[in-house]
Amino acid sequence: MTDDWTIDEIRELAASYSLGALDPNEARAFEERLRADSGLAAEEVRAFQETAARLSLALPPVKPRPAVREKLLARIQPASSEPMPGIHVLRASEEGWRQTAFPGVSYKQLYVDKATDMATSLLRIGPGATYPGHRHAEVEQCLVLEGDLRIGELVLHAGDYERAQAATTHPLIETRQGCLLLIIASRHDELLA
Repeated sequence: MTDDWTIDEIRELAASYSLGALDPNEARAFEERLRADSGLAAEEVRAFQETAARLSLALPPVKPRPAVREKLLARIQPASSEPMPGIHVLRASEEGWRQTAFPGVSYKQLYVDKATDMATSLLRIGPGATYPGHRHAEVEQCLVLEGDLRIGELVLHAGDYERAQAATTHPLIETRQGCLLLIIASRHDELLA
């Protein structure tokens, strides 16, 4: 490319540059021209870039065929579904639910901090089932994920959070619809008779 471009050459180069269609050497030469000349070349690039941006909005969105979508997702997803080192993933589809000694109550242990002996678990209580009263050895945290939870007179619903301090006591826990809870608690809580 020379410094003596015709108006048609500048327009053609500006269009190709705006679409990213110039080879690296041509693009560098054109960028030098843009820095040196704020006139026609810069105006043409700005106009073509605006047009290119509007073109993407001018067409109605097209939903790709399922096969195309799957192929694209397969290309952008990592080859392995394994997490990075130091990361542990427990998928919802994985088994691991254990029945407790209390009818209608099961749990899935997610994590145990060995240093503090605190456990993070999911607790599922079926409709009408109960969990016995208990004394907290440490702070207990409870997030209701689904359903309703009744702790004495206190009624919690999905999205509600409750924290019980160490040495406090929960009376009998009940649910009408059933519930799913995220619990972080000491493994040394004491069940009450």
